[in-house]
Amino acid sequence: MVDGILSALSGGVNRPRGLERQGEGGRLALRGANVTELRSALDKDVLGELRESVGDDPEFLAELIDEFVEDAPGQLESLRAAATAGDATSARRAAHTLKGNSRTFGAGDLASLCQETEAAAGAGNLDGVLSRVDEIDREWARVCRELLALRNGRG
Repeated sequence: MVDGILSALSGGVNRPRGLERQGEGGRLALRGANVTELRSALDKDVLGELRESVGDDPEFLAELIDEFVEDAPGQLESLRAAATAGDATSARRAAHTLKGNSRTFGAGDLASLCQETEAAAGAGNLDGVLSRVDEIDREWARVCRELLALRNGRG
């Protein structure tokens, strides 16, 4: 979607001043603002596959969402606490759990962050783990908002 907007803007329409891709992550910036949130935190195709796998049962899907929404904050806290305490094994386990659950719901950015964190923990790099926890927390907030909207029929 964002690439389409950029293509349209470069195809004869003047691009707003300051709108450009920032770094390798391809995030867009406009006058210092991060407009990553234009893109959904959830992959609609993955969500479609998940719906099909539960027989298009909205109640079952809602239960799965509820379980993830209830479990993830504890996993995030475990990740933060383990890294702070110097427990790389527990940090890796928490990151791994969050990664898998994120992939199930199509939360690709969150899963990628968790994968990077899992690798850092596996290498014993707890500073690397701690440096990612706040970003994971922010991305989780985006994912959670969208999951709850989906659960409540607004997504």
